[in-house]
Amino acid sequence: MFEDKKILAIIPARAGSKGIHRKNLLKLEGQTLLERTFLQAKQSRYLDRIILSSENFEIQQVAKSINLEVPFNRPISLAGDQASSMDVVRHAIEEIGEAYDYIVLLQVTSPLRVSEDIDNCVELCVRSEARSCVSVVSSNVSPELMFTLTAQREISLVDKVVAGDIRRQASEQFFYPNGAVYIAESKWLAKAPHFISSDAVAYEMPRMRSFDLDEQEDWEIIQKLTSKLR
Repeated sequence: MFEDKKILAIIPARAGSKGIHRKNLLKLEGQTLLERTFLQAKQSRYLDRIILSSENFEIQQVAKSINLEVPFNRPISLAGDQASSMDVVRHAIEEIGEAYDYIVLLQVTSPLRVSEDIDNCVELCVRSEARSCVSVVSSNVSPELMFTLTAQREISLVDKVVAGDIRRQASEQFFYPNGAVYIAESKWLAKAPHFISSDAVAYEMPRMRSFDLDEQEDWEIIQKLTSKLR
């Protein structure tokens, strides 16, 4: 609890993954990524309850073995690639049937966050009276310099700009969500399309703690960084 606000943390962990098989149960320095996320949540000063949302029996059993609460079984319909994080969060809120002021989402694929990151997001969101708070990291590349490729490998500009505009934007700093921490008012979240909106504030995290596990090369980087962050 923070400033009389009751806070629920949801840890989503499904079995399916296109990039890395069973990535939520990969071990980093002897701990599964699921356990690592749970311990980070437990070390937070403000989380009143921490629960797992998963459709997979094995993941649920691992959670129970580390005393992570498994209050329900996530439907298979919410475990595919088409299901959004918001769908998963809303389902969890409906299932537990208990009122909370704020909801925190902690993805297992961001293993380098620390408990202070969670607490700092909570403090920033509540004290600024924002609807939500998202952890972010700065980008080295301006979005004006990015483009997509056609099937013929031709460059397709995302946003047409002239050289002068690119130079003007070069002095600005850009950010993107790193996936480590999401928090929002529960009542606002019930109707919001996403945690990220004009009503949100951002908590900046260092690049060293902002790697999100998606592909095999991400895992190799995370393993190397973990030893440096001890």
